[in-house]
Amino acid sequence: MLMSPQISRLDHQERVNAVVFSPDGKWLATASQDGTARVMEAATGREVSRLAHQGFVRTVAFSPDGKWIATGSDDKTARVMEAATGKEVSRLTHEGPVNAVAFSPDGKWVATAGAESRWVKDSTDKTARVMEAATGREVSRLTHDAG
Repeated sequence: MLMSPQISRLDHQERVNAVVFSPDGKWLATASQDGTARVMEAATGREVSRLAHQGFVRTVAFSPDGKWIATGSDDKTARVMEAATGKEVSRLTHEGPVNAVAFSPDGKWVATAGAESRWVKDSTDKTARVMEAATGREVSRLTHDAG
């Protein structure tokens, strides 16, 4: 079996749930069960920034220009942060965990997917939402029946 040499190491305290490259390929963003989303240099593993949630981070996405990342967490929030600094830009609260996030092609909007979870207390969210990335203002909501 041919093995590649380890180029860098992404250090989290728990399992990594998601990883994505920045549009230019220079950075990686991770979502972890240690409650953090991190941005790291892809070539070296050097941490660039970090955003802490109050629960597992399930998902992460880069904006098309690579300036922001969006995260979704068991703490019932979707957040947008500056990739280079970790500064929180905006936040949208769901009634349950946020399973997925995606930026619109122009980077102005973030789509989020909420879910029910037997692991998260009072979790009843079955919605897809769209928020303005810069403000966190919800602009659209689609609800889904359980059946």
